[in-house]
Amino acid sequence: MPPNLKDYQTLCESFKASEIDVLQGRQVRDLMSDLRRGKDDWDLDEGRKIAGCKTVARDTTFQLIYAFLQEHNGDGNAAYNATVFVVSHFRIFGYRIRKMVRGAFENKFVPSVKQRRELEKWPANGGWDEDDATTEDNYFDCWDFDDS
Repeated sequence: MPPNLKDYQTLCESFKASEIDVLQGRQVRDLMSDLRRGKDDWDLDEGRKIAGCKTVARDTTFQLIYAFLQEHNGDGNAAYNATVFVVSHFRIFGYRIRKMVRGAFENKFVPSVKQRRELEKWPANGGWDEDDATTEDNYFDCWDFDDS
């Protein structure tokens, strides 16, 4: 993924010029369900944690950034809610992802004072010691059902 917002804008313009349907007709509200799939869940019957599908959630953040960088503004509240979800879930989304989503949101939308205060609870700057890569320890393929 590109390291700064300008590179994302260039990439998004290239996709648009090539007529690639990145969003596949989805709106920001629709993307939230995929973002939420990254969260872990608790199975009451088996009494164990079920790992979330972090790869789907992380891949969806590019669609989210793409949606933010489009000409039409869309629903600012849905965009804000998606942004807060991403920036507040540091166990799912790495530093660079959180920074780019927040940057794209603030580039396109003007958050209210209350919204800005909520966003500032989650610092936009992180240390480079944070790893953005999926490791063996936190990798979970939601399509891998091998019980052996």
